Amino acid sequence: MIFAFKKLSGKTLSVLSILKIFHVDRNVGLKFNQCIKKIQTQDLPDEVLEIEKQKIFGAFSIVNFLTRKQRSPVQLDRLWRIFGLKKEQQQTFTELEEILSKQRYLEGKEVSEADVVAYIRITRQQVDFNSKQWVEELGNIVNPILTEVASQYKVDPSIKEKIKQKKDGKEAKTQKDTKDTKEPQKQGQQETKQEDQAKKQQQKAPKKQKEVQQITQEYQDKFNSLKVKRINHGQPIDFDPKRKNILITSALPYVNNVPHLGNIIGCVLSADAYARYSRLRGYNTLYVCGTDEYGTATEVKAIQEGMTPQQICDKFHAIHKQCYEWFDIDFDYFGRTSTPIHTEITQDIFNHLHPKFTTLKTKEQTFCESCQRFLSDRYVTGICPSCAFEDARGDQCDSCQKLLDPTDLIEPKCYICKAAPILKDTTHLYINLPTIQPQLEKWLIEAAEKGKWSQNSIGMSKGWLKMGLLERCITRDLTWGVQVPLEELKKKVFYVWFDAPIGYLSITGNFLKDWKQWWMNQDVKLYQFMGKDNVPFHTVIFPSTLLGTGQNYTLLHHISTTEYLNYEDGKFSKSRGVGVFGDNVQQTNIPPEIFRYYLLINRPEKSDSLFTWKDFGDKNNNELLPNLGNLINRTLKFSYEKFDQAVPSDVNVIDRDVDFIKLFLNKFTNEYLVAFENVEIKNALKIANELSATVNKYLQDEKPWEEQNKVSKRTDTVIFVAINAVRIVSAAYEPFIPSVSAKINFLLGFEKRTQEDDIIFEVILRAPDQLAGFLNLVPKGQKLNQPITLFKEFTQQQLDHWKAIYGSQ
Repeated sequence: MIFAFKKLSGKTLSVLSILKIFHVDRNVGLKFNQCIKKIQTQDLPDEVLEIEKQKIFGAFSIVNFLTRKQRSPVQLDRLWRIFGLKKEQQQTFTELEEILSKQRYLEGKEVSEADVVAYIRITRQQVDFNSKQWVEELGNIVNPILTEVASQYKVDPSIKEKIKQKKDGKEAKTQKDTKDTKEPQKQGQQETKQEDQAKKQQQKAPKKQKEVQQITQEYQDKFNSLKVKRINHGQPIDFDPKRKNILITSALPYVNNVPHLGNIIGCVLSADAYARYSRLRGYNTLYVCGTDEYGTATEVKAIQEGMTPQQICDKFHAIHKQCYEWFDIDFDYFGRTSTPIHTEITQDIFNHLHPKFTTLKTKEQTFCESCQRFLSDRYVTGICPSCAFEDARGDQCDSCQKLLDPTDLIEPKCYICKAAPILKDTTHLYINLPTIQPQLEKWLIEAAEKGKWSQNSIGMSKGWLKMGLLERCITRDLTWGVQVPLEELKKKVFYVWFDAPIGYLSITGNFLKDWKQWWMNQDVKLYQFMGKDNVPFHTVIFPSTLLGTGQNYTLLHHISTTEYLNYEDGKFSKSRGVGVFGDNVQQTNIPPEIFRYYLLINRPEKSDSLFTWKDFGDKNNNELLPNLGNLINRTLKFSYEKFDQAVPSDVNVIDRDVDFIKLFLNKFTNEYLVAFENVEIKNALKIANELSATVNKYLQDEKPWEEQNKVSKRTDTVIFVAINAVRIVSAAYEPFIPSVSAKINFLLGFEKRTQEDDIIFEVILRAPDQLAGFLNLVPKGQKLNQPITLFKEFTQQQLDHWKAIYGSQ
């Protein structure tokens, strides 16, 4: 049922949303208790009820769940204090009064959840609050609704009945205790008789105690927290001349925004899947990424939020880092570009380009006489000449997406002071790309063939070459950036597109003292992951920069790109609250591995793809659950219950088993591994699904559960073979859903990660006898851990709920 709390935030809220407000404190009152009891008796999924129990009291979950409103750190800090308010914390109450003396409500001109929360706290604590008008207004809004809610939500009759039965049971026990006191001798005789009967029943009953062993909350929590923890995580990864060395980067996310699901799959998640494969394959692998922090956009964002550029970078770097950690992205190092090493390497590269491949040019640029500064593109706003959008930026119109120059705008104005700018001469540095083009073309043709670039990447890159490269400006009139190391240009910084790709080198330099062992080494294979709009910067402009230095830099070997991932019937939009973003995805309480699976199986490799909650539910309910989930459940649960919680020991492999093992290993070696070698990530995941389905078919064909197979001991062999296949299936899924792989390995009895686990693909391939190697992956008789279901089905109610709170146009 939907309630009248719409007036609080301008939108209709669900019952569960309202309860998040009501249950700020367990003792708010009977009205709230009646509501929660009613909710508990509804036919809601266990997951939803568990969410309510665990999350209902969290400040962030309540506030963000309802409004999804961006709040400053000061606002968030205040909310935390409101939620933890105690009567003796007079300073906080005084602060609230001070806020209300300046504005009508705590967060501005309209009532918000912060007001409701504070009102409930103040009322419950019986605080003598001076802002009487605010208290009266909130009381007039909140109290009638609470009364209405209480009247609609009566205690369910079934709850009353349960309470009555419990009470009757206590009374019966009291009467029995009284009777037992009066007749101790008779009681002793009865107890002896009952004990004898219980022993006889126990002897007759089958030994199924292990089968019905309940899962404790502690065990469930441990299971849920399992993740892959490789042995060398966080340790320096040096170049190894005895191994294949793979250097992996994902496009550096710009620091001043929050990544959405499309950004996640476009670079960091795709690169993570390949990096995990590369490590399992036994390759010496280094995966680096970080936030791109310099440039106009950061300065503008800092002005918008009343912060310094460094504070903005610190804030959003932490958001990005936490987001990628939640998605289980296993960087070797996640850094940032606003570091001294980045400045040092950028200036060194420029010094090797200048003056041979640079040019000084003077041109007219917008200048604000009021601010006394040149205005870079984003510092100028005005009317779009193409679509008449009134708030177009000097680099692009957000309405029609047309690329612009500040001088193109109609009625341009300074973003800072809104004054009309003038045009004034300024001098900038340009990189002379036409001079470098012959050298670039030779490299590009060879690299594209050796690295097996996609046709899209090749076509886009050659298109730039065919048109002929132009000189490109590499400096800007800003203060936030890498300073140009020339006396006559010391007040300018490098344009962000020039210094950002150098971030790959400097981020490595912040992780490894000798970064050149990876970035100046022709024996290193460089794999780079990004969205399609970044291709020219990585295949044309950045390679030209490195080639122009004349130094032995490691250049691109393979480029892996994605098209766009759209959301439901439109695009992701933070401002409109449309789509799932890195800072709100956790509020779904959906495990990150489900998002990882969905994004990777839908990876937009050749055309745009679409995230829909319906398809999301289908992928979980109709792919993961009946395939991998079913395989793990039927195999390990059967072995746990029928073989004394262990792997079968009495094994006699026959020809049918050998045929299955050969078929399975052939698919793993010649299809799965080959797909990954070609960086066909989506295809590799599909083959992992096929590997799981192959084991399911083997079990279905061999029917280990049938009585005749149990008698003949055939069951032992089939389950043993299936368990060893599960070990490979688990490894095959590790690049995609690593935490699921960790859970499967735990259930198999592998509780501690080993160095062989870190390179298990290599271990499987180098076994002298493939059959023997397969049958020794999981030892006979190894103790298993109690099976737990890997995946839970999503109900239509849940999917509708998520779609509603994450919006769609």
